[in-house]
Amino acid sequence: MSSCLRSRGAKSRGQKVKVPPCVSYTHEPMNSLISSPS
Repeated sequence: MSSCLRSRGAKSRGQKVKVPPCVSYTHEPMNSLISSPS
């Protein structure tokens, strides 16, 4: 789960990082953030 949280912070900064299947769990909340500024 640690990597999941770390990947979230990295994506939040706008950095493209290759993450494990965990991305699926992080992609959901990330979608909301990306849609916000959009």
